[in-house]
Amino acid sequence: MATFQASQTQPAVPGVDFGPTSTLMLVHPVGLVDITNSPFGTQANPLFVAVEVATVTLYSAAQNAVGSSNSPDLNVAALREISIDITTTAQAGTSPTIQFFWDRKGVDNQYYPIWQSSSLTLASNAVSTSVGPGLAYNQSLGATGRLRWVVGGTATPTWTFTPNVLGK
Repeated sequence: MATFQASQTQPAVPGVDFGPTSTLMLVHPVGLVDITNSPFGTQANPLFVAVEVATVTLYSAAQNAVGSSNSPDLNVAALREISIDITTTAQAGTSPTIQFFWDRKGVDNQYYPIWQSSSLTLASNAVSTSVGPGLAYNQSLGATGRLRWVVGGTATPTWTFTPNVLGK
């Protein structure tokens, strides 16, 4: 961590209170850099950005799915990554199956699947993945996405599950 004194040479960062002395963690390709008494934008200290990383819940709602459906459109424009965690707890019908998808909405308003689970057949499952640059599914999130599920089987196939979509 780096400690520095606030001065006129350091620009204000919205939402960050530097106070007379603050301890900050700065993101830099080579790691943390000591910026004590070193103004931003100098050769000794190229421009850095103070970053606060927060995780937000985008979608979490218990489902009793009789057919295929999806979440509402979710705004992911300000996010770098999402994690998808889904727990199935019950099923009914004859040979019921369920498969989950994360769809990115294109500028043409069409949905494009960028992740899909395997087709699940057991009542109790735990599915987990991460989508974003450098993660398990190395894909750009775009501005809008949605979680979608497809239910298969006969005799009114039904699934009970809880999806949790988190963004960071």
